[in-house]
Amino acid sequence: MERERPELLQYAVAVGKSDMVNFMLDDLGVDPTDVPSKLECDMNANDNTQLYRKSPYIIQAACSGNFETLKAFSNRDSCDIESRGHFILSKVRMNSVSSNVLGAAAYHGKGKLLSKVIQILDEKFVNEPATEESDFESKVQYKAEYAGYTPLQLAIIGPDPDVLAVQTLLAHKANCLVKEKGTDNNLLHLAAEKCKNPAVFKYLLENLHIDMSLTNKEGQTPLSICIQNKLTKKVNLIEEVMRGVDKSGQKTDELLDDLLAEENKEEKAKQKRKEKK
Repeated sequence: MERERPELLQYAVAVGKSDMVNFMLDDLGVDPTDVPSKLECDMNANDNTQLYRKSPYIIQAACSGNFETLKAFSNRDSCDIESRGHFILSKVRMNSVSSNVLGAAAYHGKGKLLSKVIQILDEKFVNEPATEESDFESKVQYKAEYAGYTPLQLAIIGPDPDVLAVQTLLAHKANCLVKEKGTDNNLLHLAAEKCKNPAVFKYLLENLHIDMSLTNKEGQTPLSICIQNKLTKKVNLIEEVMRGVDKSGQKTDELLDDLLAEENKEEKAKQKRKEKK
């Protein structure tokens, strides 16, 4: 039974049972640094690969979103609120990605926990970049996907983006001019391509004050990304926001028409280049 306690503690952390966590740490004396390397029951039904990866309990608590569970560890001398660890396998290449508690909470859309934890961390952690490495089960050559992503970028691309998480990070000096390595995608490019929550996308459009005509290395604007990928809802949100913004003295409808005309022109030029090849 004693051999199974770390795995039971991991389960309690994963489901956010802070009372169970405190009982195991205080009454049963489970070592808060003894993290299981694997779980017997955590298998992917498709290919029998294990989804769980060893990571400090405090990072796992940030992923679960239960602040009381995270506090159960952060109040102990053997645990460090500034710890980093694995929090996700990247979407395409299944690389192991690591970050701090802010990055882990931001990616998993845990805005309430993030808004509390950020109060007790040094501001330098707000922009601390994620690291990435080939996973031990990887069958493809390593290529980075999320390396260098800040907590704010992670908040945008996660499976369940949360407005509160984004608001909190921006309110605590998150770098809103950060760009994705290799593509030069700014936050609006990133949100146009990968953000799954329309409310977060709209919030970014209204509050980042990033020039919508800025292009990435492919010559794309956020609008052209949405058009090319047939993301109608996002195109409509951009139109809605642009109609309410007038920075140049032109009518906003004219600004939108001009931008759409530029996107169409660029699209036709790309098509011609492809035909010549």
